[in-house]
Amino acid sequence: MQFVDGGIWTHNGRAHVESPSLLGFELTDGWPTHANVNGDWISVFFDGSGNAAWLNEQDFFDGSPRVAFEVPTGGPHHSGSATLIVNGQPFFAVAPRHPEGEILPTSVEVRDRDGNVVATVPDCPRMHGNSSAGDVAVFGCVDGLVLVRPSGSSVEALKVTPEGEMEGLGLRNAWSATGAPFIIGQFSSPPGQQPSRRVLALVDVSTGGLTPLPELPGGTIDHFRAVEPQQGQAVLLGRDGTLYIFNGSGQLQRQVAGVVPTIPESGATTHQVSVVENLAAVASPSTGEVVLVNLASGQVDRRINVGGSPSRLAILGPRTDGLWEME
Repeated sequence: MQFVDGGIWTHNGRAHVESPSLLGFELTDGWPTHANVNGDWISVFFDGSGNAAWLNEQDFFDGSPRVAFEVPTGGPHHSGSATLIVNGQPFFAVAPRHPEGEILPTSVEVRDRDGNVVATVPDCPRMHGNSSAGDVAVFGCVDGLVLVRPSGSSVEALKVTPEGEMEGLGLRNAWSATGAPFIIGQFSSPPGQQPSRRVLALVDVSTGGLTPLPELPGGTIDHFRAVEPQQGQAVLLGRDGTLYIFNGSGQLQRQVAGVVPTIPESGATTHQVSVVENLAAVASPSTGEVVLVNLASGQVDRRINVGGSPSRLAILGPRTDGLWEME
């Protein structure tokens, strides 16, 4: 795994821009398929070895990048790791290897800075998907989720079983952003259960409560999800090419049609959405464009023809005088 310096920062209230550069620091391990960012902390989970590693962004700023904390889980498996921040102190959450070596774990552990296990939930069958924001982290279980949150000066981990219209569903994937008031969770019925159900819900980082999002108009299915932390918005790109914008209460605020052409149900290249305060950048591989959408007005501001098939993208820019300057 390699790291890139974006070359953009703010110092003494002024924006500084340099060319992006590849850093000499890298992590060498097996299959780093899971990553999570919360505050200054970056967690990486290596499926091929079962090692979880955490890096602190401040070490990169200081010119001395390193692995600041790590947990070897005992062998390869498909899992994830996360960080939560309580009273300024980090706690490190990880899903240990299944006791019989199966691909998906069955439990979640939380460790302090000294590596001590301070909380655990042993009942999280077929654990898959995790995310964190502020002082909350979630892990998906086939029959619910594990919620990790503050408890005095430490943390607690507890199993949450959805009720009401979400009864019988389990969290399978989750997404958030630093400073966001919620985590987007993708919930579904257990594999093989019919009829199959799929629901997106907001997990409140203050209370742990679940707010199901209404179905997208016309029955369309979401293709990509992003969280805009400054305004507290959930931004979904539907397979119909429309961008749907929800507020933190789960209400549909506006929709922007025709952002990208209709996305095939299978075999489609990822159309990623990156967001920052009232701006969404949408990758459109079928047209070779990056589309900039104003989330406040619900209008397409600009279409940038970049050629090829853009898919993954990131927004870089410093904040100066209360505004974002984009590069």
